[in-house]
Amino acid sequence: MIKHVVIAFFTLILMACSQTPESMLKVDGSCEEPRPQICTMEYDPVCGEVGGELKEYGNACSACGDPEINTYQKGACPK
Repeated sequence: MIKHVVIAFFTLILMACSQTPESMLKVDGSCEEPRPQICTMEYDPVCGEVGGELKEYGNACSACGDPEINTYQKGACPK
């Protein structure tokens, strides 16, 4: 019985310590499936987040062509 209480206690402690990282960007657009295969060369920069790092793309289509991007923010990435 005590063993179960101790395991439950430590499980709750671990769950309380874990946090979902907040995105560095406000979302202006999201990518839909199927992802684009071909994009125009129009320059209208957007900023996406890949693995916690900001990455700039030439336009929303190019950003959504990257399978690691789900959302993006209009404009160049902040410096």
